[in-house]
Amino acid sequence: RGDLEEAERQAQLALPGRGTRIGPLVILAQVRLEQERFEDAIRLTRQAAEEFGDRGDSSALAGVFSTQGRALAGLGEVDRAEEAFMEGLRRAPTDLESYTHLAYLFAVADRVPEAGRVLQRMVQVNDNPNGYAAAVRTLRVMGDPGSAAAVLAQARQRWPGAAELEGL
Repeated sequence: RGDLEEAERQAQLALPGRGTRIGPLVILAQVRLEQERFEDAIRLTRQAAEEFGDRGDSSALAGVFSTQGRALAGLGEVDRAEEAFMEGLRRAPTDLESYTHLAYLFAVADRVPEAGRVLQRMVQVNDNPNGYAAAVRTLRVMGDPGSAAAVLAQARQRWPGAAELEGL
């Protein structure tokens, strides 16, 4: 994640500049998330979404809603976090970050079957080595090495030698 202080400094410098402020706002939100300043992260993601408004391709906001979901999860706001992740997926149906964080949210909220369904959907819409690698990593974080090994074996059979699967 690099140097948080430098990321914060650069984002603060970019805010008063010309053009869109969405990028710097998202970076600041991510810094606040890493600092566990969840309320600030939520405020910044809302501001970024408001500034984006009705502009073209809203898939660019998937990361905003994923960051917001992670901040809400950090506050224990499971239902609101779920809504944020789902909004990110509505805007960008292939967003791996929203899928993996939503699955983890369900797992820690003792909604394991739902977590499994989220990961199944993720690999259906991301039917490629990246999607499967994300599922493997998420299953490991969720404490399910058996399922992770099965998904990895399936992926390696489908995409032998895929760089995304190396080292997993």
